[in-house]
Amino acid sequence: MASIVPVRLGTGSLAALSRGVCGTLCAMSDDVAVTAPPPSSAPTGETKEQRVWYFYDWANSAYVTTTATVLLSPYLTTVATDAACPGLSEGQKCLQTLNVVGIPVDPGSLFAYTATVSTIISALVLIVVGGIADRSRRPTTLFAGFAWVGAATACLMFFVSGTSWQLAVVLFLIANLCLGASLVIYDSLLCRIAAPDDRDKVSSKGWGFGYLGGGILLALNFGLDMFHARLGLDRAMSTRLSLLSAGLWWAGGGGVLQPLPSHGARHELVRHADLRARPPVHQLLPVGDRRPRRLLRSRRSPALPGADAGGHHRGRQRRPPGRLTGDLTAGGGHPAYSGFAPSLVR
Repeated sequence: MASIVPVRLGTGSLAALSRGVCGTLCAMSDDVAVTAPPPSSAPTGETKEQRVWYFYDWANSAYVTTTATVLLSPYLTTVATDAACPGLSEGQKCLQTLNVVGIPVDPGSLFAYTATVSTIISALVLIVVGGIADRSRRPTTLFAGFAWVGAATACLMFFVSGTSWQLAVVLFLIANLCLGASLVIYDSLLCRIAAPDDRDKVSSKGWGFGYLGGGILLALNFGLDMFHARLGLDRAMSTRLSLLSAGLWWAGGGGVLQPLPSHGARHELVRHADLRARPPVHQLLPVGDRRPRRLLRSRRSPALPGADAGGHHRGRQRRPPGRLTGDLTAGGGHPAYSGFAPSLVR
């Protein structure tokens, strides 16, 4: 049964979307890339890989809370308003719009539109990223790449100032996409570093570390915002420093600087038969069951130029129909195989 990773409700739809993929990835135990321990595996002690896994949640949650949830929305609105209505007095409403790829957008709605586009892009791209990660022999290399790019992009938000709302939009899209991609791979690694009976415990602990890490940095940034005047900073500079701190926290929180070992997680932590050595499904059919052959014959492609009446190209020798032979102990516990449907073997 798939283990369900708790969804952090207060940290935005992107984190919830990427975390929801883990249930599907954990269930794909027959995929060549998901080498989970056997279901009978007993709970084990905490490993180094699991501790590193916890700290990536600690690291990326700083970006989710400080940047994506709290600070970027009002700051981007201020920057966009300065661009649309320069010199606007405090308390007045900006009646001008921004031109976003030919579409007029109210400055106060810019962040909402950007978050929507980011979610749509992530929903399309993360499906592909998940499939690639499932079949990769080095998923942690891909994981670290997305994490580093996302953290670097989050740090670059420090340079959003004045009227540069375009820079903020582009950086936010890239950072959110990298965050979602890294979390998809991060969640799938749970199947490799923990036995089935351990996954709930490991997932819940990582979830708690994420809340703790994100909350600590958010509290520090609230303090910076409250006392920025005493520190000789204006509100804009204190916000930019907070955005920078979220990117640095993401990059240096432990999960990115100590990537999970791909070979250890795949070949040592989980001992599992090579799934690619299993015979195809059709080889497990009972002897004499000819229904799949009839189905395959009915789905044969139409005859091509130069083919005979049976649909086979002249010049190729047609093999006789194959069948399943032998007992269940032949071929490593599976029926021995000699050929298959004549429509497939030529």
